[in-house]
Amino acid sequence: MSESFRLGQVLGHARLKEEAKAAELATVEAEYRRAALALGQLQEQETSQLAALAEATRVGALDPAATEASRHYLARLEQQVTEQLAQVAALEVRVEDHRIALLDVAREKRLLERLEERHNEDQAADSARRESTRSDELSGQRHQRMQRQRPHGEVA
Repeated sequence: MSESFRLGQVLGHARLKEEAKAAELATVEAEYRRAALALGQLQEQETSQLAALAEATRVGALDPAATEASRHYLARLEQQVTEQLAQVAALEVRVEDHRIALLDVAREKRLLERLEERHNEDQAADSARRESTRSDELSGQRHQRMQRQRPHGEVA
């Protein structure tokens, strides 16, 4: 009679926990990618606006009203870039925190899986020993029956 793995429920819970942590990490990583993409777009807008302003200055087509509007627009873009950089940095920290949490849960699960493997190996070895003992006992009993059935002077 084999004994079931006592930590089976704990291992099941660890597997579910690992799946949940992996899903959380994927969500935060997707959020990070979206924020990084938005940052890139803002930086492209800023670069494009700076290039347009430089071109207008180079050709001497500066309109004071348009220049003032461009400066306000650039100031706002710069503020948005700064805010987006902060958001990307915060999300980067969250991604790393979720990665660490997932690694911790994965280590815990792997430890439980090793314990389960060891338990199964021990059970298999124990079962093999019992079967070997039973086989030896049956062989011994058969040998004794054969010895009793032979006449006393006969040698095998």
